[in-house]
Amino acid sequence: MTTVSVPAANFTATSFHTAEDKARFTNALIAFVIAGFPRSRFTSRLYQGLSTSGYFGFIAHFNLDGFYDAQMSTQDRQLRFLIELRRSCAEHADTGRYDLWSDVKEALLDREWLTQQINTTGRALAADPRRQILRVLTDALAAVDRHTAQPIFSDYTDAVTAALDRAQSSQPVSAA
Repeated sequence: MTTVSVPAANFTATSFHTAEDKARFTNALIAFVIAGFPRSRFTSRLYQGLSTSGYFGFIAHFNLDGFYDAQMSTQDRQLRFLIELRRSCAEHADTGRYDLWSDVKEALLDREWLTQQINTTGRALAADPRRQILRVLTDALAAVDRHTAQPIFSDYTDAVTAALDRAQSSQPVSAA
């Protein structure tokens, strides 16, 4: 994929962020995502922009490491992060509220890189045979009794969710 760069001239300064700050954040986020979410490139500037300054709606998770683990440590989480990022950007991009980083959100949506990353990550997840088996199991556990409308396997939902996370990170699944 080609490099995406957004010049500072595309942004409006606010009392807390210069146009250059917004451009640095936007370009760093795009480069980080395109590079495949490497932990070594997830900086405090990205963390602050996503969890606080940028008004994207992400929970801070106490610190940079907690945020990275919760949002980006597996392909599943990366896909959810990208989808939520796109939703948040679409929600505010055309409001003209530069204090809410509407210009940053517009710049993030302006190019096809975000949709391409969502599609690439989704295809990689769908192609994994382990994921296909776990998806069938999850669907079965989510089944609802047609007479009572109660979940059939509600006690196991958390265990399956944990198993999915462990399978994604290649950790052995232990009995609960």
